[in-house]
Amino acid sequence: MVEAALFATAVVKRKGFYFRKRFSELVEEGKLRGNAPQVKAQVEKASDDLAAFLQKNDPTYPINKTVVTVFEAAHEADLEGVYQVFYRLYCQYTHGNRNAACGQLDGLTDPHDTFLATWCLWQMLVLLPQHTPANIPSLTSLEDRFNRANANMLTASGANGPTK
Repeated sequence: MVEAALFATAVVKRKGFYFRKRFSELVEEGKLRGNAPQVKAQVEKASDDLAAFLQKNDPTYPINKTVVTVFEAAHEADLEGVYQVFYRLYCQYTHGNRNAACGQLDGLTDPHDTFLATWCLWQMLVLLPQHTPANIPSLTSLEDRFNRANANMLTASGANGPTK
Protein backbone atom coordinates (compact mmCIF):
# COMPACT_ATOMS: atom_id res chain seq x y z
CA MET A 1 0.00 0.00 0.00
CA VAL A 2 2.86 2.40 0.80
CA GLU A 3 4.55 1.58 -2.51
CA ALA A 4 1.32 2.28 -4.42
CA ALA A 5 0.92 5.65 -2.69
CA LEU A 6 4.53 6.60 -3.45
CA PHE A 7 4.29 5.65 -7.11
CA ALA A 8 0.87 7.26 -7.61
CA THR A 9 2.08 10.50 -6.07
CA ALA A 10 5.25 10.50 -8.18
CA VAL A 11 3.23 9.90 -11.35
CA VAL A 12 1.02 12.88 -10.55
CA LYS A 13 3.81 15.22 -9.43
CA ARG A 14 6.51 14.51 -12.02
CA LYS A 15 5.96 14.67 -15.73
CA GLY A 16 7.52 11.63 -17.37
CA PHE A 17 7.32 9.43 -14.31
CA TYR A 18 4.31 7.49 -15.62
CA PHE A 19 6.33 6.33 -18.60
CA ARG A 20 9.22 5.20 -16.40
CA LYS A 21 6.83 3.29 -14.14
CA ARG A 22 5.09 1.59 -17.06
CA PHE A 23 8.42 0.88 -18.76
CA SER A 24 9.62 -0.80 -15.54
CA GLU A 25 6.46 -2.92 -15.45
CA LEU A 26 6.93 -3.94 -19.09
CA VAL A 27 10.53 -5.00 -18.36
CA GLU A 28 9.37 -7.12 -15.40
CA GLU A 29 6.53 -8.64 -17.41
CA GLY A 30 9.07 -9.52 -20.11
CA LYS A 31 11.25 -11.32 -17.56
CA LEU A 32 8.29 -13.51 -16.66
CA ARG A 33 7.95 -14.58 -20.29
CA GLY A 34 11.59 -15.50 -20.74
CA ASN A 35 14.71 -14.21 -22.39
CA ALA A 36 13.87 -14.96 -26.04
CA PRO A 37 14.61 -12.25 -28.62
CA GLN A 38 10.90 -12.01 -29.55
CA VAL A 39 10.01 -11.25 -25.92
CA LYS A 40 12.57 -8.46 -25.82
CA ALA A 41 11.18 -7.14 -29.12
CA GLN A 42 7.64 -7.19 -27.71
CA VAL A 43 8.72 -5.23 -24.64
CA GLU A 44 10.55 -2.73 -26.84
CA LYS A 45 7.54 -2.35 -29.15
CA ALA A 46 5.14 -1.87 -26.24
CA SER A 47 7.36 0.80 -24.70
CA ASP A 48 7.84 2.52 -28.08
CA ASP A 49 4.07 2.49 -28.67
CA LEU A 50 3.44 4.03 -25.26
CA ALA A 51 6.12 6.67 -25.83
CA ALA A 52 4.60 7.55 -29.22
CA PHE A 53 1.12 7.84 -27.68
CA LEU A 54 2.31 10.06 -24.84
CA GLN A 55 4.34 12.30 -27.12
CA LYS A 56 1.51 12.56 -29.64
CA ASN A 57 -0.63 14.04 -26.87
CA ASP A 58 2.25 16.12 -25.48
CA PRO A 59 5.37 16.52 -27.64
CA THR A 60 7.34 17.71 -24.59
CA TYR A 61 6.57 14.55 -22.58
CA PRO A 62 9.96 13.16 -21.45
CA ILE A 63 10.76 9.56 -22.34
CA ASN A 64 13.32 7.87 -20.13
CA LYS A 65 13.76 4.13 -20.66
CA THR A 66 15.25 3.28 -17.30
CA VAL A 67 13.75 1.04 -14.66
CA VAL A 68 12.54 3.02 -11.66
CA THR A 69 12.92 2.07 -7.99
CA VAL A 70 10.62 2.71 -5.05
CA PHE A 71 13.21 5.08 -3.61
CA GLU A 72 13.15 7.12 -6.82
CA ALA A 73 9.36 7.22 -6.63
CA ALA A 74 9.58 8.51 -3.06
CA HIS A 75 12.11 11.13 -4.12
CA GLU A 76 10.01 12.29 -7.08
CA ALA A 77 6.94 12.41 -4.82
CA ASP A 78 8.82 14.45 -2.20
CA LEU A 79 8.09 11.68 0.30
CA GLU A 80 11.54 10.38 1.18
CA GLY A 81 10.58 10.42 4.87
CA VAL A 82 7.73 8.01 4.25
CA TYR A 83 10.13 5.74 2.38
CA GLN A 84 12.80 5.88 5.09
CA VAL A 85 10.41 5.40 8.02
CA PHE A 86 7.52 3.27 6.81
CA TYR A 87 8.45 1.60 3.54
CA ARG A 88 11.74 0.28 4.91
CA LEU A 89 10.04 -1.06 8.02
CA TYR A 90 6.98 -2.62 6.40
CA CYS A 91 8.89 -4.16 3.49
CA GLN A 92 10.61 -6.38 6.05
CA TYR A 93 7.37 -8.39 6.10
CA THR A 94 7.22 -8.54 2.32
CA HIS A 95 10.79 -9.76 1.99
CA GLY A 96 10.52 -12.43 4.67
CA ASN A 97 12.85 -10.85 7.20
CA ARG A 98 13.37 -13.27 10.10
CA ASN A 99 12.39 -10.70 12.73
CA ALA A 100 9.23 -9.87 10.83
CA ALA A 101 8.35 -13.54 10.30
CA CYS A 102 8.81 -14.24 14.02
CA GLY A 103 6.61 -11.31 15.02
CA GLN A 104 9.48 -9.34 16.51
CA LEU A 105 8.65 -6.21 14.52
CA ASP A 106 4.98 -6.18 15.50
CA GLY A 107 5.70 -3.91 18.46
CA LEU A 108 7.12 -1.34 16.05
CA THR A 109 4.47 -1.64 13.36
CA ASP A 110 1.21 -2.32 15.22
CA PRO A 111 0.88 1.21 16.67
CA HIS A 112 1.27 2.66 13.16
CA ASP A 113 -0.85 0.28 11.07
CA THR A 114 -4.05 2.32 11.17
CA PHE A 115 -2.26 5.61 10.61
CA LEU A 116 -0.30 4.25 7.66
CA ALA A 117 -3.28 2.64 5.95
CA THR A 118 -5.28 5.83 6.47
CA TRP A 119 -2.44 8.01 5.19
CA CYS A 120 -2.03 5.93 2.02
CA LEU A 121 -5.74 6.12 1.25
CA TRP A 122 -5.81 9.79 2.16
CA GLN A 123 -2.91 10.50 -0.18
CA MET A 124 -4.95 9.02 -3.04
CA LEU A 125 -8.11 10.88 -2.09
CA VAL A 126 -6.32 14.22 -2.13
CA LEU A 127 -4.77 13.55 -5.55
CA LEU A 128 -7.96 12.22 -7.13
CA PRO A 129 -9.98 15.44 -7.51
CA GLN A 130 -6.88 17.35 -8.57
CA HIS A 131 -6.30 15.14 -11.59
CA THR A 132 -9.68 13.59 -12.42
CA PRO A 133 -13.29 14.80 -12.58
CA ALA A 134 -13.90 13.21 -9.15
CA ASN A 135 -15.69 15.40 -6.62
CA ILE A 136 -15.20 14.76 -2.90
CA PRO A 137 -17.37 17.37 -1.12
CA SER A 138 -16.02 17.01 2.43
CA LEU A 139 -12.37 16.71 1.53
CA THR A 140 -11.18 19.95 3.16
CA SER A 141 -12.85 19.30 6.51
CA LEU A 142 -11.67 15.69 6.47
CA GLU A 143 -8.15 16.85 5.70
CA ASP A 144 -8.13 19.21 8.68
CA ARG A 145 -9.34 16.43 10.98
CA PHE A 146 -6.81 13.94 9.58
CA ASN A 147 -3.91 16.37 10.01
CA ARG A 148 -4.91 17.31 13.56
CA ALA A 149 -5.42 13.70 14.61
CA ASN A 150 -2.09 12.62 13.17
CA ALA A 151 0.11 15.69 13.68
CA ASN A 152 2.78 13.89 15.71
CA MET A 153 2.94 10.91 13.37
CA LEU A 154 3.08 13.12 10.29
CA THR A 155 5.99 15.12 11.66
CA ALA A 156 7.92 12.07 12.85
CA SER A 157 7.50 10.24 9.54
CA GLY A 158 8.22 13.15 7.26
CA ALA A 159 4.89 12.51 5.53
CA ASN A 160 3.65 16.04 6.32
CA GLY A 161 0.07 15.28 5.39
CA PRO A 162 -1.35 14.46 2.02
CA THR A 163 0.56 15.94 -0.89
CA LYS A 164 -1.17 18.59 -2.91
